[in-house]
Amino acid sequence: MAPLVTAIFATFAGATISIFVVYLMTSQQAEKIENMDDEKERRSANLQLKVARVFCILLLMFIMWAVANMLSYADQTSHYKEERVGATLSDLVSSFGLESGREYPIIIGDKTTVSSGQVSYDGGAFYVKGEGEWASSTSILVSFEGNNGSYVLEIPVSRVTFDVRQNIEEASMSVYVPGTEQSKEVAYWLHSYACSKDTWTYGWVQKNCTPNPPQLVVSENTSRQGLSTVLNDAFNKESAGATIVLSPSMYNNILGIK
Repeated sequence: MAPLVTAIFATFAGATISIFVVYLMTSQQAEKIENMDDEKERRSANLQLKVARVFCILLLMFIMWAVANMLSYADQTSHYKEERVGATLSDLVSSFGLESGREYPIIIGDKTTVSSGQVSYDGGAFYVKGEGEWASSTSILVSFEGNNGSYVLEIPVSRVTFDVRQNIEEASMSVYVPGTEQSKEVAYWLHSYACSKDTWTYGWVQKNCTPNPPQLVVSENTSRQGLSTVLNDAFNKESAGATIVLSPSMYNNILGIK
């Protein structure tokens, strides 16, 4: 109903404005005709004036309709332009198949750069909490299977929370990645529209567009660098962190305790 109401309102407004403008422009001519002495000549002039007024009103309404249609179409078009919205670091990492906060089985590397550390345990028969102190330059290598393939990450130990538990057969890891907005040169969300042929509705041109699913666009350079480089940068900037769940023996292997 909205297009019909708009058409009725526009027609009424256009006719009112056109009649007012035309009568205002021809008022002096109407006065001259009324002052004519010859009755026959006055009737003929009145008829010609009425025809001219009708023609001018219709012409003015047409011009106003055409201008309004162009403005309306331009306004509709402006709403269906492609838009690029900055993606977050979490979005970028997800594009490689790693979901922030999701737990993944991992294999802890046989060799790490850990050279020394202190560890303390507390807990009961079924749960042990481990805490360690590390040099800031130490790191640990882990490999895991993400949604889009296998990855090997080098994680600074200062950014790892070790959750040491009894009866753990395989280690697992979850990575926290913040929603820090990235430069559009790195990644962005593309919002676009699929538009079909324009249609006429009650005298108005209508664009027929539907939004496409948002598409995450990652720069070629970032895609080539891969997940490891992106996460290493986030770990080094201390904006990302990881939690590793493992058994006491796995933890001792990291410490180098036999």
